[in-house]
Amino acid sequence: MKKVVLPILLILIPIVGFSQKLSNQELNEILKYASEEINKNTPLVVDEYTTLVNSLGLVIGGNGMIIYNYQIDESIFDEYDVSKSDFELYKQIELKNFYCSDPDFQLFRDNDVSGTWKYTNLLGTHIAKITIYSSDCK
Repeated sequence: MKKVVLPILLILIPIVGFSQKLSNQELNEILKYASEEINKNTPLVVDEYTTLVNSLGLVIGGNGMIIYNYQIDESIFDEYDVSKSDFELYKQIELKNFYCSDPDFQLFRDNDVSGTWKYTNLLGTHIAKITIYSSDCK
């Protein structure tokens, strides 16, 4: 996912500046643009088990959010002998570390944009949903 998001953020950061609080309208436009750019490359095969299906960026009630929808081939759980709950726990830790430490997400953190990663199996059945808020980084 970082391969897709990083170039988009590198385009956006010079436009809006570093550590800048944006208006809801500006934030909505940036999230919409970022999502549209990501979606130009979807479906995006991340690895042999995981595909980024699409993303959605928007502001609702003053709260910015970006949502990433993934499909996972459930054979990963058998092949790596991991349960779905362990997968979700690992992803929670991994995504929090990624969201909170990556300098390219500073704009999101500064503007309280939540990141949600949704995982379904190949038939669309829910596997996991992980949401990270900027307040999780403090």
